Amino acid sequence: MPGLTGYPASGYLQFYISVSDEVYGLDFDNPQSQKNFRVLYFEESEVQHYKADFSFLDEVMESEMSPVHRLHTLNFVKKSEYIGMGDAWYEAHCGIDLASVARQYPSIKDELENALYENFQPNGHKIGGYAYFTQSDPRGYNKRFKDYILLFQLDSDDHIMWGDVGVANFFIHPDDLAKKDFTKVMYNWDCS
Repeated sequence: MPGLTGYPASGYLQFYISVSDEVYGLDFDNPQSQKNFRVLYFEESEVQHYKADFSFLDEVMESEMSPVHRLHTLNFVKKSEYIGMGDAWYEAHCGIDLASVARQYPSIKDELENALYENFQPNGHKIGGYAYFTQSDPRGYNKRFKDYILLFQLDSDDHIMWGDVGVANFFIHPDDLAKKDFTKVMYNWDCS
């Protein structure tokens, strides 16, 4: 994948979630508790032999409890994007509240807000960038995570389904990312 400023230039980053229940390993009270999800990082020198046969996961992925229903290859392309209105950093980074601008035009307010949400949605699979949510950004109501940035986003698609067409996000503090410390990653997913 293309290099991103502040992210490791090499190595292997792995994300695991529990599929033992309908919340896919999410702990609502402690979204950093890696009891039912795990993020692991390995330097290239630590991986001498790696698996190419993942058939041992077939039963898990065929389970109705798994959001990922088959082996999936993700390809990443470096590009610019606009911050979405649902991102907790929206107002701080934009300096303008577009929703309040839309409210100044009551006769077309709903149409303007719909256009903003449809055109400024940072959805899709990605590493870094702005996060997408079907409900709300947990960094907005849990100030403990206000400085966290998006590490990885896994969105719903033809072969991935988070609940009712939802999205999963993994966030990390920039200081931890710089240290390659993935033990305090915050995990969240939501659906409509």
